[in-house]
Amino acid sequence: MASKSASGAAKRKIKKQKEESIKRMSKIDTYFTQNHEETEKEQDIDNSGTLLNTINAASNSVLEPTEISSIDIINTKNIEPNIFKSLICERFPTDKVHFKEPLNHQEKRFIISQGPCQPKGLFPTDSDNSRLFSEKFYYFTNQANITLKRGYGNNDWRHLTQNIKRHDNSNDHIQCCIIFEQWRLNKTISEEMESSIQNECNFWRQVLDRVINVTLTLATSNLSFRGHRETEFSKNKGNFLSIITLITKYDPILEKLLNMPAGRGTANYLSNTIQNEIITLLANTILEQIILSINQSPFFSVIMDTTQDISKIDQLSQVIRYVSIMLEYDGNPKTLQINESFIGFVEILDQLGAGLEESIINCITKNNLNLSKLRGQGYNEAANMSGVYSGVQARLKSKQKLATHIHCASHNLNLVLNDAMNSSTEVKKFFGLVEKMYTFFSNSIKRWQSLLSSESSNISITLKRLCTTRWSSRYDSLLAIRHRYVDILKCLSQINLRSKNKDEIFEANYLKVHIEDFQFIFSVIFIGKILETVNVASKVLQSPKQDLSTAVSLLNSALINLQEYRSQYSDFFEIAVEMAKKWGVSQVSRKKKPKKFGEDFFQTDGSILYCKLCETKVSHDKKYNIQQHIRREKHVQAVKRHENEKAALIQPFLQKFSSQSDFNADLCSTLVAANIPMNKLNNKHFREFLTKYCKKTIPDESTLRKGYFNSCYENTLAKIRDTIIDQKIWVSIDETTDSVCRNVANVIVGTLQPQNPSNMFVIHTEYLDKVNHSTIFQLFDKAMHILWGNGVKHNDVLLFVSDAAPYMKKAGDCIKALYPKLIHVTCLTHALHNVCEEVRAHYQDVDQLIGGMKKTFLKCPKRTAIFNEKCPELPNPPRPITTRWGTWIKAVQYYCKHFNELKSVIEDFEE
Repeated sequence: MASKSASGAAKRKIKKQKEESIKRMSKIDTYFTQNHEETEKEQDIDNSGTLLNTINAASNSVLEPTEISSIDIINTKNIEPNIFKSLICERFPTDKVHFKEPLNHQEKRFIISQGPCQPKGLFPTDSDNSRLFSEKFYYFTNQANITLKRGYGNNDWRHLTQNIKRHDNSNDHIQCCIIFEQWRLNKTISEEMESSIQNECNFWRQVLDRVINVTLTLATSNLSFRGHRETEFSKNKGNFLSIITLITKYDPILEKLLNMPAGRGTANYLSNTIQNEIITLLANTILEQIILSINQSPFFSVIMDTTQDISKIDQLSQVIRYVSIMLEYDGNPKTLQINESFIGFVEILDQLGAGLEESIINCITKNNLNLSKLRGQGYNEAANMSGVYSGVQARLKSKQKLATHIHCASHNLNLVLNDAMNSSTEVKKFFGLVEKMYTFFSNSIKRWQSLLSSESSNISITLKRLCTTRWSSRYDSLLAIRHRYVDILKCLSQINLRSKNKDEIFEANYLKVHIEDFQFIFSVIFIGKILETVNVASKVLQSPKQDLSTAVSLLNSALINLQEYRSQYSDFFEIAVEMAKKWGVSQVSRKKKPKKFGEDFFQTDGSILYCKLCETKVSHDKKYNIQQHIRREKHVQAVKRHENEKAALIQPFLQKFSSQSDFNADLCSTLVAANIPMNKLNNKHFREFLTKYCKKTIPDESTLRKGYFNSCYENTLAKIRDTIIDQKIWVSIDETTDSVCRNVANVIVGTLQPQNPSNMFVIHTEYLDKVNHSTIFQLFDKAMHILWGNGVKHNDVLLFVSDAAPYMKKAGDCIKALYPKLIHVTCLTHALHNVCEEVRAHYQDVDQLIGGMKKTFLKCPKRTAIFNEKCPELPNPPRPITTRWGTWIKAVQYYCKHFNELKSVIEDFEE
């Protein structure tokens, strides 16, 4: 009987068993591995577990073409049997469901060796809810890498189209599409954002680089930044924006910057605030480098000077000079380099030595400089800077004894030259003429061009203005005149002939007459030679690399040359004669109109000077001839005869007014001695009284003050000098306040006699704006110069008496420096007064009682009358004075003795 074929159910059962058997068997390709190009790279990737990383890891083998170099049988020795043995038998051994994140290194190697999990066909349906998505094959994680359970799928096939559209428009789908697109392009969102940020940073970094370079260029060139109107189309928008606009034509970075939309809140780093901030940052950076170099040096010195800016603010310029040790490549010292660095300006509010010292100390401490390394100070010769006792250099030297003060050699040389030139009237007139010549030509463009266009002119040499602060630089002015002398005379002559301006003709003629003179030519040669010698030394001294030994050598050389010029007068005269011949100037000096010596002695007709006393002519070509005539014995005797004759004529008039003058002098001295104000003479009754009984004309206050008060003062001072002549003295200074609360200081002097009482005199009284040790010291020295008009006798001042105030003690120390034998003693009375003040401070109740009683009776006659009726045998209560401690003691004794009586009187007041 033929066998019966299996039914459909049986066939399906057999098929199902075969499929299950096949499922339990591993695929043959799981026993082989592929060498991908990115295998080594993926071994170092730290898989964070996110969906994006999973897609990127899979894309290396799916989307990119791979080249299989060889197929090797898996070495089972590289697989851990306890961990991965069961996974090898699985259908999908690298399925994500088999691993927990984060993956370790062995798991990563296993997944890479087995390849990615890539099931073919559609995802199987979830048996629980018949959806096409299953949690076994798909997980949903958010951007924070948190695994979320899927809350949706699709089994509504009727509305599938609407559901797909809704899903396509959802935010999650859009984000996933973006991730996929980035993954497809082998990029990530973070990489794109990082690249965008980096490009933005590079752009603004390049913008700042250009802005900083423009700022540095303007700052180092000392050019202004801002303009009148800083807009895009303004013609005067300033140097900064103009340079930026110019660079924009050739630089795409700045072109892009200026083409960006501008508005509030948009940064372009071109505003004045950014400019100031960049300048400040650059300045701070440079200052930090300078301070670092100074701190690395073994020592330094300070060079300070004050100057006024355009707004009349006193600025202190701060310069530090320091030594840098230059090292070899092996670290050994090679050479020493002297540097000078400017570190800033500081506004000065107090120009005294104390204020300047505070500013300099603040500069040192603010910049973290070590004061112990300070070795030198350089200032000008002003008293507040270089003062021996209270100047800045003395104050700094008290804090750092090694900080030696060196006066600037170049500045000192300029002062010496300035004083020497100003001591000669002829030299002052000569330079006045030179300055007037420069002003005449420079004030007119036409005249200046006329001078430059002369045929013999050398355009490289022009007239120079005289420098008021650098006398040595005046050599350039004289050198220009020497080279342009002929051109100057030609221009002045042309102006005299062609100009129609009367003032211009007058000035040109005046200059021509005085310049076309042998004396002017000789001055140009002689003074120019002196300034040439000094100018060489001055310029070398201004070099920052010069030292003290070189400065001394230069100054000695200049001194020797100037001394040699004294014996070379004839040589300079010959040079001047040759120059005068070359320029066509007569060697005879222009005849000067003689000065008027008075009609009694001399007379002149404009060309001849005649002495009436000697009845002879006097040569007036040179000043020396006139001076020699005046010193002759014949002229001296003639002058005496003339004076005697003149005195004989006016003697009757002098006798007539002599008695009146004596009365006025006696009246002035009487008023002063009696301490009667001179304005009392303006009182009508007082004048009538004096006129009636003195039988003299009474002068007014103005006459006494102008004609007699000064002589009264001198006579009184002469008597004081006669009293203390050749005697040792003591000096006392006490300050008080007058009725309008001004500080008044009195200087009292007295003689020191062992057995006789001292003679005391008030020698000087002065108002003081400030009361400190400096003003007291100046007051003391001024009073001594008043006392000894012909020279202070420093060794005759033995004692200085004052109160115990701190500034008085400090002033005493300063005074001792000038008066070597002086001893400073504080007043014993003042010391006792201080003791009494301490006693009063411990007995406040007693002090309040005394003060209250004083107020009770002060300016109250009624209460005083009641007290006198109640206690007729008692004296009135005392009124102590706070500055007289003895009155307070007496008041205490009075109230202690009569306490009960005073108590009863006070009770009557209350009733």
